[in-house]
Amino acid sequence: MFGACFNIGRATNNYAEYSGLYFCLILNTLLGRRHLAIFSDSTLVVGQVKGNMKVRHPILKEVIKQVHQLVLLYDEIELNYMERELNTAADHFAKHSVNMDQDYKYVYSLQEIVSSIDLS
Repeated sequence: MFGACFNIGRATNNYAEYSGLYFCLILNTLLGRRHLAIFSDSTLVVGQVKGNMKVRHPILKEVIKQVHQLVLLYDEIELNYMERELNTAADHFAKHSVNMDQDYKYVYSLQEIVSSIDLS
């Protein structure tokens, strides 16, 4: 299992959830992983990525499009819902991310991370 904190600036909870998933996919792509099991305590993210729920917000529509493009790079991805009470690791990282100072030495903006990666 791997966890990380990064600063995405002011954002909605849904955008933060998608940013975490996007970062997870980017990082595992760089690590050469071909099979992933991802657990999320967001029924919305799991439902929308699986196509069981509609995405209404225009920004989230763009983010989910990017997530779907990354998913195509994998041989197998399992995206599973996990109740928040059982997802203590994610809760730990979320609390640290929210309380981070912009100058924290291990915090990078999602844009910095993504702009340094060539996915073509």
